[in-house]
Amino acid sequence: MHLRVFWSVLLACATVSLSGAAPKLRNTVVIPVALPLDYQPSSLPSRPIDNELRIGIVTPTFDAAKNATWNSATRFEGNNIWALTVIEVDRIILNFAEPIARTLPQVLRRAFPRTELLSGNTCATCDLILRVEVHSDIFDLPRPHGRVTVTAVITAIASDGTTLTSFSAEGTCRITKSMYWSDNTMARAIGVPALKQVLEQIGTSLTRDPVLSTYIRRKEAEHARPSELETSVAFDDTGGFLPNGRLDAGEDATLHITVRNRGTGPAFRVRVHVASTTLRVPAETSMGDVPAGAARSVDVP
Repeated sequence: MHLRVFWSVLLACATVSLSGAAPKLRNTVVIPVALPLDYQPSSLPSRPIDNELRIGIVTPTFDAAKNATWNSATRFEGNNIWALTVIEVDRIILNFAEPIARTLPQVLRRAFPRTELLSGNTCATCDLILRVEVHSDIFDLPRPHGRVTVTAVITAIASDGTTLTSFSAEGTCRITKSMYWSDNTMARAIGVPALKQVLEQIGTSLTRDPVLSTYIRRKEAEHARPSELETSVAFDDTGGFLPNGRLDAGEDATLHITVRNRGTGPAFRVRVHVASTTLRVPAETSMGDVPAGAARSVDVP
């Protein structure tokens, strides 16, 4: 670490030459830009926007080609300490995708408590899917005149798979020093403020984007319609030792329970309660949400 600081002082004060053969790449170092675990943008309201809207989020994955990068000199040569030639460098890559993937779901759950992570772009039970992509770059080096820019592009997809809208959020932070204690220190100094700006803008867009707001209000109206649940039960002992449509002594059987929603609005978090004075059966079974006109079935052994 002290050696790196020494080289940084030289880099700031000396005349460094990159002429001749290109410096040798020693290592590629990926630095995640970490936010505080409890970070929440102030742009989101203190109360949820909607408690029942089911949001699926597709978080970004790290791609070295889409993230800010620079070369950090690690070895020099030359007889004059004030005129050195860089012969070896580390390639530094800032990773903004992983911290956004870690932080954004908890941010969204503040606005929409029923937010879930998705592994793909489809979700049969989601009211809305938000697909997030991130790229960053660093400009105007050498420091201290450079800046890092982070851009997140969010695509909102309706429950029927159509794209509703797409908006971007951008954060920028300038490099204000000619020397940092380490590359990690520089990454935090310029990366964290830029990343916070991005999340603040995402919070603002979630509440102010006109297309998204209209869609959310429409979904809220659909959810407010009344549900009308109808339950049917069928007895099945075909797996027993004497399948005769009756529950004989020592025999196992299954109850097929179907809940159909004949109302005009969805039923949320439906649970089936089964009670018996003589049989041991599960007291409660979750069936999830039942949309209008749909049915859900569950087997109770």
